[in-house]
Amino acid sequence: MLLLSQMVSGSNMIWDVYWWNQVLKQEIPAISMVWDFLFYVKRKIDYLIAIASRMVKNKSV
Repeated sequence: MLLLSQMVSGSNMIWDVYWWNQVLKQEIPAISMVWDFLFYVKRKIDYLIAIASRMVKNKSV
């Protein structure tokens, strides 16, 4: 019985990988747009943090 459940879960895992592969193939443009947006936001936040830390350093000096 345990072996049977292991076989079933194994085939489910293979199916999940296949299914995600199909989903990603269809959704790649949307995913890349989201990543581009996230990297854009991260750059803006890093820029603001750099400016803020520079202002703090100037005030402390």
